[in-house]
Amino acid sequence: MEELIKAIEELGNPSWIDYVQLGLTIITILISAFALFYAIRVPKKIAEEQNKIALFDKRYEVFQLFERCVSFNKALQKSETVEDMRKDCMLFFDELKYEELDFKIVIKKVYTFEHSLHQMEFLFPGILENDVHELYTSLWKVLMAIIGDKNIKECKKDYINTMSEFAHKYHKRIWNELTLTNK
Repeated sequence: MEELIKAIEELGNPSWIDYVQLGLTIITILISAFALFYAIRVPKKIAEEQNKIALFDKRYEVFQLFERCVSFNKALQKSETVEDMRKDCMLFFDELKYEELDFKIVIKKVYTFEHSLHQMEFLFPGILENDVHELYTSLWKVLMAIIGDKNIKECKKDYINTMSEFAHKYHKRIWNELTLTNK
């Protein structure tokens, strides 16, 4: 009977197998925690990268319109005749000829510019809404002046000044935001 009591008491004492099982349990818990951490982290990182790509795409779309405005500005500075200016304004009307333009087409297209340009203040931090509005307004006026053949010189001068100021103030900022870096 004494041997039975001694055997039962020995069962209550931990052996090397118990320590191995405890160690394996701890290792299993750590591996599970590590796997859970990465299971959460990887999709989160993928989502962040997709957000960066989507933001870049939107910024690039607006940047392309801005670059058209810059090109139009440079072309207008060189233009001496109304005919040259009409050719220059076709930068904004991709697949059309000047003869195909009417006010409805111009107004519809220029409203799309307004939508894109006014996104600049949200997509490119630091760009002021008032500056974007002035740029859009001067673009609107010069295109309407060229198409309507009214006040062309005055509107051309206003657009060149407004665009030059805007580009001087924001071109580097816009370009920096488009640069793909790991921020």
